[in-house]
Amino acid sequence: MKTPKEKAWELLQTIESIYINDDNYDSEKTRQCALICVDEILEIKSVYHDIDLYDYWEEVKQEIKKK
Repeated sequence: MKTPKEKAWELLQTIESIYINDDNYDSEKTRQCALICVDEILEIKSVYHDIDLYDYWEEVKQEIKKK
């Protein structure tokens, strides 16, 4: 499993690759999209009830916010 920092970077890079050729590209939009994805993951019951997995995704979220 990737570290939260690595996963955050991967999510940002994946989303950025979709928008990079868009004339309206904005790195803040990329960050917001990644945060929405993580928030959706955190709402999944199986993640919510697994404290280690929940903590992992919370750390990913914090790493995204740092970028």
